[in-house]
Amino acid sequence: MVAILVTGVPATYFGQGGAGQMPMYRMVVPPMPPMTKPGPADIPGPKAPDWGTPQAPGPDNYYLDGDPDTWWPDEFRSNPDPNITLESLKGYHFPPIFRWMTVDKRIVKPGDTINAEALVEDPTEVPGWGVSFEGPQGRRSNISLRFTPRKDNKSMFDGKLTVPKWAEPGIYYPYSTAISSTLGHSKGYFPEYLPGMKDLVFEVKPSTDVDVLPPVVEDYGIGRPGESTAEGVEQSYTVDDSIMVWAKVTDNKSGVASTVARILSPREKFKEITLRPWMGKPDYYVGYFKIPKHYEGGEYYTATLWATDKAGKTQYHYPKTHDKLNTARFTLDQPEEMVDSQSPELITVWLDKTSGKLGDTVKVSAIMSDDMSGVGDIAVNFAAYPSFADKRRVHLKKVAQRDVLQKAGFNLEENLYEGTFTTHVMDEPGDWKLSRILARDNADNLLDMRRSEFPDLLLVNVNFSGGVRNMGTSQVSSIAPALTQGAATTVAPSQRQAPKIRRIDMTPPHPPRGACLNCHEP
Repeated sequence: MVAILVTGVPATYFGQGGAGQMPMYRMVVPPMPPMTKPGPADIPGPKAPDWGTPQAPGPDNYYLDGDPDTWWPDEFRSNPDPNITLESLKGYHFPPIFRWMTVDKRIVKPGDTINAEALVEDPTEVPGWGVSFEGPQGRRSNISLRFTPRKDNKSMFDGKLTVPKWAEPGIYYPYSTAISSTLGHSKGYFPEYLPGMKDLVFEVKPSTDVDVLPPVVEDYGIGRPGESTAEGVEQSYTVDDSIMVWAKVTDNKSGVASTVARILSPREKFKEITLRPWMGKPDYYVGYFKIPKHYEGGEYYTATLWATDKAGKTQYHYPKTHDKLNTARFTLDQPEEMVDSQSPELITVWLDKTSGKLGDTVKVSAIMSDDMSGVGDIAVNFAAYPSFADKRRVHLKKVAQRDVLQKAGFNLEENLYEGTFTTHVMDEPGDWKLSRILARDNADNLLDMRRSEFPDLLLVNVNFSGGVRNMGTSQVSSIAPALTQGAATTVAPSQRQAPKIRRIDMTPPHPPRGACLNCHEP
């Protein structure tokens, strides 16, 4: 086996910064073992339909079938700064390339296992991912095939799908997959644009265990049965009370797997309560919760109730569609002076270093206070400036108090929070700046500070040197230098690389995302 050296050439691009030349790069693909399993044409069973020609070209037409150097990274394309040019990007910003995938059988029955393998190219590691298949009823009969990287070759992935006992019979087609690298660059793939997914078709044979109907919510209430909202009894509580939520849920075949209720406050804060089987009461599920100490008073109501059975079928209910949810309301008695309506306040934030090299770990410290309920969660975003193409999110934790005796006085460590983030050698070198802070107090008041509204955030930064994408030599090869010696410049047929074509960008920018503690948004 030999390594494959893929070399790009300069390509013209058209975008925010006008026309120009993207730099070359060189990427080492780990050696791929020969395919030992039969090809798609050799496997008996249903064949993939003629997908036809898409009405409009998608990103896969240009990215997978063309030169990777012509791909315009999502992170850069969605950046609002029109002054950034592609030449200023000095990191590796390409998502993984999904080349092909094959399965070992096309005709199965419930309980059978389908084995698969796939080739995904990326200079960095790619963790597990999956492909979603839709059955005869579309997403209602969705099955997922999960992949994990092979130990001896991180570009090869082994997958396994065990057909559920309750699966609907019929033909299952691939719907989509999303693959992300350890750098955080991800991409969704669809069979309409990707030849390597079009042959992924299999048939599930009929069985007597088929479950096509979701659970049925027969009754629901807040308060104990017999004196609950289900019987028309008004409920009133304080923040110290445990509030009972219950439901009667039945399923015709596989059985109920989970039931969840979402309760909304007058200011649209919400709590989700998972209901558990009620001992001694078949088909009944129960849960308890308390309103946080500094929530507002007024009328609380059930916004949503959903139940899922063991076959994966889910039914959602709302006050307008289910009478019991419409009456499942209660009043919270809360003095106005006890209500916390203020978001946490950031006092300061700093780093333990102002310079380093890519691959280093940086400690982030912050002092934050809250007027009443106390600070809950804190997350801060750092990103390479000015492109913001590479990002890291840091969740800060409260620093434990020192176990020492001291004189009476103020102790700032009571409000000190710390966390760390680590860069990668293939990240963007240069200044990494604080771009956003998200914090929530224990009364669920949200603080959202963005660099566009608080430019002082950008003053907190660290400068990273190094990296493996040297723009002077146009190479990314130090990730596996031993493989570059005597590497083959031809591509094996089993990789199924399509001819290169010119890329013309027709993909609109991503819409802005809302405030989310788990979203990687600058």
